[in-house]
Amino acid sequence: MGGLFGQKVRVITAISGFIGTAGLIAVQLKLSGLIFGYSLGISNIYGITLAAVVVTLYSSLGGIKSVTFTDVLQFFTFAVVIRL
Repeated sequence: MGGLFGQKVRVITAISGFIGTAGLIAVQLKLSGLIFGYSLGISNIYGITLAAVVVTLYSSLGGIKSVTFTDVLQFFTFAVVIRL
């Protein structure tokens, strides 16, 4: 974007992308928190915090290899479920 429209458009695009991605992550954490809250009988805020900690630790300790492995495993799982 910056190459075509200049530095201001590059900054606007980066901020817009960040806001959109942050919103998607917030929704995912909210849903994970609700699931943890219902299954463990804890408050939603503790469920959201637990979900954020689990995702952060999993990603940082396992690295991109573990994240990629999980994505591949989910792809095959969804492919089998959809096929049924």
